[in-house]
Amino acid sequence: NLIQLHSMLNTRKIINECENAVRLINSKRKKKFDLIIDGFCLNVIRKKRDYKQLLLELLLSMESVICCRFTPMDKGIIVDLLRSQGKVVLSIGDGGNDVVMIQKSNVGIGIKGKEGNQAARASDYAITKFKYLKKLILVHGRYSYERTSFVVQYCFYKSLFIAIIQILYSYYSGFAGTSFFNTFCLTAHNIVFTSLPVIFFVLDRDCEPNILMSNPELYSRTREGRSFNIKTFTIWFLKSLFHALVVFFITIKTFDHQYIHTAYAYPMDFGSMSIVTYTGLILIQNLTILIESRSLTKLNIGIIVFSQLLYFISMGFYNSYVGGDILILVQ
Repeated sequence: NLIQLHSMLNTRKIINECENAVRLINSKRKKKFDLIIDGFCLNVIRKKRDYKQLLLELLLSMESVICCRFTPMDKGIIVDLLRSQGKVVLSIGDGGNDVVMIQKSNVGIGIKGKEGNQAARASDYAITKFKYLKKLILVHGRYSYERTSFVVQYCFYKSLFIAIIQILYSYYSGFAGTSFFNTFCLTAHNIVFTSLPVIFFVLDRDCEPNILMSNPELYSRTREGRSFNIKTFTIWFLKSLFHALVVFFITIKTFDHQYIHTAYAYPMDFGSMSIVTYTGLILIQNLTILIESRSLTKLNIGIIVFSQLLYFISMGFYNSYVGGDILILVQ
């Protein structure tokens, strides 16, 4: 069903047609409608304050909207209207008259072509042919969303993990104001011990490109934001809380006795307890990213194993040159 709002010069007639279109859509909600609107009709309706919401309702209820005889500013107005309703807008253009629309959108894609490179220069992503848009969205767009969603939430998980342990220690120490972990561990935590697995998560993929290209419905997960929302963030928060409680209380209960049962009978002091807890923290974080990865390559596994070995080597050097109670872990 096609609704046409174009080639009309009478303002009253335009308003009447718009009202009739909204009534028609409301009376036949199960049917799909398409709209053709030109720049003149758009500006007539938009300038009427009482009808601005009517225009929005009309645009959002359509299956598709064809805009004709639009100026660059008219294209930008459509984008502004949609974004004002919390919609995520992607704009595609190939000429200078599309620059305003591209810059006002959440994501702008420019096509390099006969009309020059103005659109491509103003865009977030540039392609040479329109047919490349399918792979850009369905494959690269989906990969980017899934990877970014995981990395953001995993970084929060890492920070919460170590922070919750610090909070628990503060409570058990009577809020003495001291840190449970030494400065070397805190400094190297995000920079050295846990950074590489996160960086190389860029290689992760849940589906092969040919599957994503042949099954566009898989993109619905990205469009609906299923990988990054309040629910997923809460799950990661609860995961960090659970892991912190397990690591901290197992260490505390293990160190209830003055001596650990080894051939050397090393005394249990604060430094030993701190290092054992931190070792468990690093190990669980690396295992978490290993388990959560959707595709494991030799490089990914190698980086995770290397990060864990790097931790033990670093602790060995730290113990040798700075001193501490780390030898207990080796012996």
